Amino acid sequence: MSEKNQDTELQKIVLSSYQKISGLLKAVAHDIRVQILALLLNKSESFSFLIENIKTSGNKNPSKTALAHHLNHLIEEELIAKESRGMYELTDKSRTFLKAVVAVSQGQRTSTIETPNLSDYIKGECTSTRNHISGNPLYQSGWNSYVAAVSGVLESLGVSDDHYYLSGRTGYCFIFRISKGMFGYIGEGILNDKTWQEIYKGTNSFGWTVNEWSLQTVINETNPVDIDSEPAKEMFERIKFIIDKYDSPVVVWGIPMPNFGIVKGYDENNYLVSSYLRKEGKKEVPIPYDSISAKISWIGGVYRFLYFTRNDQEILIDEVEREAILRAINMTRGIDLLPDTRIHGFSHVFGLEAYDEWANILLNSDTISKVSNGFYGRYYHDAKSVAMEYLERIGRKYSELKLAQGEPLLKASTQYRLIKNLFEEYLIQFPYYRELIKKKKGDHKSELKYFEKSEKLKKEEREKGSEIMLKAKNLEETALILLKKAYKDWELRN
Repeated sequence: MSEKNQDTELQKIVLSSYQKISGLLKAVAHDIRVQILALLLNKSESFSFLIENIKTSGNKNPSKTALAHHLNHLIEEELIAKESRGMYELTDKSRTFLKAVVAVSQGQRTSTIETPNLSDYIKGECTSTRNHISGNPLYQSGWNSYVAAVSGVLESLGVSDDHYYLSGRTGYCFIFRISKGMFGYIGEGILNDKTWQEIYKGTNSFGWTVNEWSLQTVINETNPVDIDSEPAKEMFERIKFIIDKYDSPVVVWGIPMPNFGIVKGYDENNYLVSSYLRKEGKKEVPIPYDSISAKISWIGGVYRFLYFTRNDQEILIDEVEREAILRAINMTRGIDLLPDTRIHGFSHVFGLEAYDEWANILLNSDTISKVSNGFYGRYYHDAKSVAMEYLERIGRKYSELKLAQGEPLLKASTQYRLIKNLFEEYLIQFPYYRELIKKKKGDHKSELKYFEKSEKLKKEEREKGSEIMLKAKNLEETALILLKKAYKDWELRN
């Protein structure tokens, strides 16, 4: 290619991606960030190494807070990455960028830089306006949107195991929580990073690795929906790039309600999705990129999407299931699942204590939102059903192999069957509002009217619901003991 043609091509790329390039230049436009990149050129380094070897304009070492801020900014722009052992390393994107910068700073002609090497990140702003992946991943059954979306993607990638196995291995069906003092938002996204890593680890056991991109946004406390739309645009462009280059589906957090949903294409400025609407029997509609519900304050203003790459590691199913039971134990106990920072507007209670909180809400509030109450009941009826099925499947397998953990797993499954039956009884008392609307053949207006309605419940109704919760707690305490016994049997055998 001639030098003139190279410049013409480069001009097209720059003009179509000026916002991304501007963001990239801003990301490194600081003395400390340039030093970080330079110090990481040869090998990975620790936080303490960086703080000792970086100098500020006053020839002093930066503070820990300042360095952490700069590191996070570079991570967000994918110029560096943080390894699992806490070390920081340079990305290939950053190496290419540094070579280009050094070439310019030393007076070399930019035409000597190979444009194809730069295009992987400069061409992130796609020139096409619509695309659809060749496969057709579909949102699966179940009430947990992470499980429903991810199992749909895994099925499209050739995984034969269903959503019961995904929910069981990740431990998601064992998570039990309630908003403190009220029936508020169920909060699927409200988990700390450590818990998400455990969920991803369980997901990876199906042969595909979960890769996460996320970006925290600043919430305007006065007007929670008033946030910068640039992160939404950036996420949209990144997802378009993955779809165009890899023909791969993406799972996005914040598909309105908000939920996790599958993005399988784009059209103009809209995501083409498979979402919870499929479960509701409603028509899927394109989702404008800037309507993703990261702008809602109670989920903390987090833009997040997941994409999947093939994992060729050997999978030892016995080890996977042993780790899954340990994960189930920890999730059931509900210890240390919340994010370190408080989520605006909601406080949550996790684990067995959530049953007590649920019982107390019913006893101490005579005005209950039937919407949230019924949704909680329906959601956890599904979760307990999935836990029952998963434990029965693997318990039956180990019993047939005459291994010790089979019996306690089957007994634990029986406990969850009884808990599921209690939630069925609960739903008779407090039906899920959308199922009531369907029975009444109500239109959208009547559904919205019902959604806003809180009803005064009779004392005996609330007492009955509270009693059901406390019975369920006793059963799950027994199930937890049985899960611990099964895990111990695994440990003794190994």
